[in-house]
Amino acid sequence: MKSQRITFLVLLVVSALLILEYYRKQSPSPSNPEKNQESPSPVAPASDTSPPQSAADSIAAVYSSYSFKDEQMKFERVKSASIKNQDKLAQLYQEAQLDQTSLRIYLRAFKKEEALEVWARDSKRDTFALLTQYKFCKNSGTLGPKRQEGDSQIPEGFYRVNSFNPQSNYHLSLGLNYPNRSDKVLSDSLKPGSDIFIHGNCVTVGCIPITDEKIEELYLIAVDAKAADQKRIPVSIFPSHLDSEGLAQLKQDFAQNPEFVSFWENLQDGYLFFEDCHKLPRVTFLSTGRLEFRSGCE
Repeated sequence: MKSQRITFLVLLVVSALLILEYYRKQSPSPSNPEKNQESPSPVAPASDTSPPQSAADSIAAVYSSYSFKDEQMKFERVKSASIKNQDKLAQLYQEAQLDQTSLRIYLRAFKKEEALEVWARDSKRDTFALLTQYKFCKNSGTLGPKRQEGDSQIPEGFYRVNSFNPQSNYHLSLGLNYPNRSDKVLSDSLKPGSDIFIHGNCVTVGCIPITDEKIEELYLIAVDAKAADQKRIPVSIFPSHLDSEGLAQLKQDFAQNPEFVSFWENLQDGYLFFEDCHKLPRVTFLSTGRLEFRSGCE
């Protein structure tokens, strides 16, 4: 009965929005209507400031948000995790003064420090603040990017969550879009590797495990962001903090590997942008495998 009532309410909202859209289209248009234009250039993650939505867009957002979280809660592990963690997450959002209905998150990982940070904001602000962080349960490989299948390396670079797995072999997991466009240029052309996740348990050959307990929290936060219509959840993975001291130490430790040093100098531009602005950098992937970042905090 509860699910039927929810479905009925969703249908009522959809019907009302369709009626509003019909009358909006019947209204005369202004002589010089302002058009929302999007750049066709391949960038990720772009600014997630959304243009005004039409009623049709609103319908899609309401339905997709409802459907995503509702479908996730059909899985026993997610449902159980939600029951166990709902009070803790509610308190976390409240203390951060976050509106869960417009939640946006950004994940940032540091291999040397074995730390995964969760940054968050909502529609009331345009900058991110640190929400929480988790320790790696186990590390894999060494500092440096992943360049080949089987090298046990955790990737480094700018990624996004591209899958939610509520039935993972490692409890719950969030998949990353490795290899990205830079990796496809700089890594082994035939076997760059794949299947990189942030997951539970405490084993890894290139993924980021944070224990079953912590992945439940992170997974639910990501579900909330996705349900709030965040299109892309960006994930940045760095060898260590890339401030001037951190990069200087890497240059000293890896003096015999100028290829890595050059790669880290490139990543530092994106790292410093976020440090200075607490906004997501706009990343352009070049044909050489290098990255370009938007500059300035406007």
